[in-house]
Amino acid sequence: MKFTPKDGRISIECANDGDFVCISVIDTGIGIRAEDQAVVFEEFRQVEGGKDSTQEGSGLGLAITKRLVEQQGGTISLVSEPAMAADLRLPFPQV
Repeated sequence: MKFTPKDGRISIECANDGDFVCISVIDTGIGIRAEDQAVVFEEFRQVEGGKDSTQEGSGLGLAITKRLVEQQGGTISLVSEPAMAADLRLPFPQV
């Protein structure tokens, strides 16, 4: 949320996909370069924001999210490009 501009959007979608329930969180933020996408799930790792970025953080949000998702049997992935929407995908097995 903190990298989505005030006039931006954050959408949450949920779909049934066979044995999985897939949740997607899509924003209209600054996007994340392909080479940075793997490290955003590591503890205390952050990637550079845009040139006007003033956001700070600890680099723990997505690392904690990944750990919680995996504890529930799910996975987490990211589809994004700089200056484009980011799509965080979380498929969970149905119980």
